[in-house]
Amino acid sequence: MSMPEDFFFTEFDEIKKIIMNSEKVYLYDTVLISHNEQTYFKTGELMVRDFIGADVVIIIEAVYKEMLAANKSETGLSQRYVDYLSQFKTVIYVDEACLFNLIGYKYSQGIVPNMRKMVKMAFRSRVELVTVLSDVEMTKTEQDIIDHIHENFNDGQNYKEYSLIWTAFVIHEVFPKTLCNFIGADNDLFGLYLDCYLKEELKVHNSGKPFIKAWISSTETILASKIDEDHIHRLISAYRDTHMANRKIIYREYLNGILSLHLVNKIFTNEVFYDEVKNKLVHIVY
Repeated sequence: MSMPEDFFFTEFDEIKKIIMNSEKVYLYDTVLISHNEQTYFKTGELMVRDFIGADVVIIIEAVYKEMLAANKSETGLSQRYVDYLSQFKTVIYVDEACLFNLIGYKYSQGIVPNMRKMVKMAFRSRVELVTVLSDVEMTKTEQDIIDHIHENFNDGQNYKEYSLIWTAFVIHEVFPKTLCNFIGADNDLFGLYLDCYLKEELKVHNSGKPFIKAWISSTETILASKIDEDHIHRLISAYRDTHMANRKIIYREYLNGILSLHLVNKIFTNEVFYDEVKNKLVHIVY
């Protein structure tokens, strides 16, 4: 695989400094990048770029490989991806080696045990992998950890989603003041987010222990935040085209002004989306 394009920050010292000095970073998922890129070239809209503003965008190795695969290329991203991602102020490329380097920056004498802990947290629902990682004799080196992860995902299924969670856990471990934000449209990613963040939050809520916090956003949550803006109908039309309009949106309902904690999902037409968000009948979650 070729090295990422020139607009990516790829040097470890630069990446470390950027994340260290960032209040928040955005881990951008392939599904939404692809849709947003199409919207940009069709309409010129850059809603997600404007939403992120001057904050940092992180493209992880698994996402980059998916973008390469979409272009059927091993030599570089399509010019459309390059043109779209170049619109963001700061884009950094984080591969698996960078994750180990980040752990090494904080734990110079304990990279393997601390990365083992991070991987077990991020991949907690992969029981077989967690069992292997719990055996210290089988994970003595950094390469052992990588090999076991790749072997467990030999079909590639959902590896990208787990990698996004893994990256966020490492960033929080090394730079706890930096808030990670997932931004996507993949429901598998949302399911992992619930399992790794919200369920854990409930577990520790009464224990007094700090818990890892992260945010997750989608096109619809950003649109909902702009519901009172004059150009909202133009944005809804641009970003909720035929493909995205068929995605089940995850939301919570209001009952007599009280927000339910129960998550619901359904397909919204553009008109229903606008009316129910505008009239505070629903709160868009993802």
